Amino acid sequence: MTRRYLHGLLACLCLALAPGMAHAELVSESDAGFVSRVTVDVRASPSDAWPVMTTPSGWWMDRHTFSGTAANLTLMPSAGGCFCEKLPAADDKSGQAKLLRPGSVEHMRVVYAQPGEALRLVGGLGPLQSEAVSAALTMTLKPIAGGTRITWVYVVGGYTRYKPAEIAKMVDAVMAAQIARLGEKLGVVGKPAVSAVPAAKSPADHKAPNAAFDAAMADKARAKPAAKTPVKPRP
Repeated sequence: MTRRYLHGLLACLCLALAPGMAHAELVSESDAGFVSRVTVDVRASPSDAWPVMTTPSGWWMDRHTFSGTAANLTLMPSAGGCFCEKLPAADDKSGQAKLLRPGSVEHMRVVYAQPGEALRLVGGLGPLQSEAVSAALTMTLKPIAGGTRITWVYVVGGYTRYKPAEIAKMVDAVMAAQIARLGEKLGVVGKPAVSAVPAAKSPADHKAPNAAFDAAMADKARAKPAAKTPVKPRP
């Protein structure tokens, strides 16, 4: 695997597994798909957590955007609303500035919204966007002593060119890291209030979120098995 891919995945795992933050679990996994469940307990009430959770520009990871900055993300938390991203126009290197226009990405689309209680979106995130999969992410908020338990359940099924076990673990780690950042923004139960985790600013991460994973898979496909040392017959 490429160094950039390993660095990004390890960063997600370290953030996700930090004590008192997010809990991640692959509920089920098979060749047909997988179910990822992540949770975090925050000190905010459901009504206070809702507007923050539905403003991903304030806590989503920069490295998991197409533009390289979460500030370009928007989410309309109502049926038919888009979890979208603006793509700034590329630098004009051809002298044809009039042909350059800002781009856009639809990450997911809202199909159910009950403010302060639950939000459901459909769509493949990151590398799943280019695959023939159906995916649904359900976010719920439940009152607990001292705050709110936020749970995300991401159900993915269909055909993918990636090995199910590899893509499932990667997606699960990224989801856990994302909800951990949301938890830091809202204040994790049992921990002092902190601001959102600062976003990484590595230029290598400012590419399409599936580029690193695609490169890793290509490296793996090109790799040749190590030569075996011939065993000499005993006299």
